Amino acid sequence: MNIWKTRSTKVIDKNPWWHYKMDEFEIPGVTTGKYYYCETPGSACVIPIDSEGKILCVKQYRYLAERTSIEFPGGGIKADQTIEDAVRAELAEEAGVAADQLQFIATIYPFPGLVKEAQYIYLATGLREVSGAHQDETEEFELLRATPNDIEQFIATGEMTDGWALGAWAVVRPHVLRFIDENQSSK
Repeated sequence: MNIWKTRSTKVIDKNPWWHYKMDEFEIPGVTTGKYYYCETPGSACVIPIDSEGKILCVKQYRYLAERTSIEFPGGGIKADQTIEDAVRAELAEEAGVAADQLQFIATIYPFPGLVKEAQYIYLATGLREVSGAHQDETEEFELLRATPNDIEQFIATGEMTDGWALGAWAVVRPHVLRFIDENQSSK
């Protein structure tokens, strides 16, 4: 497989969340061209599981999809944040909880043809309620508590269609099932 070589990079536009870029590239001995994409500092996705084995999900309106979406708490990593700081902030802002334990599960690339973004996926347990977390003025969440079967049903019925959430569920699902099994059998 040919490895592409970047000849130059130009930032076309930028904002606090992403940069729109154009690379001139070369596939040695094959072709040259231009590649347009967005680049972000990365994103954090957290799958919180409460003491009853329920997964905390958020339902929110997604402007570009023109519909509501069931997802997991998460969002972009800000320039002054570590990945874990972002995970904890999103957990508080979107689900209203803090976690005693965070377990890193995986890094995935949710849309590598258009967006240069690494998504860091965490499992959160030992949850406790917090208050006073600041939400972005454009965000409004409905908190849902779901079983793994509920998540599968959300996917089957088209209530969970966000690729970011679906990718996270694909890699975290076995960890969630193992955690629930281990904790329910110890009760």
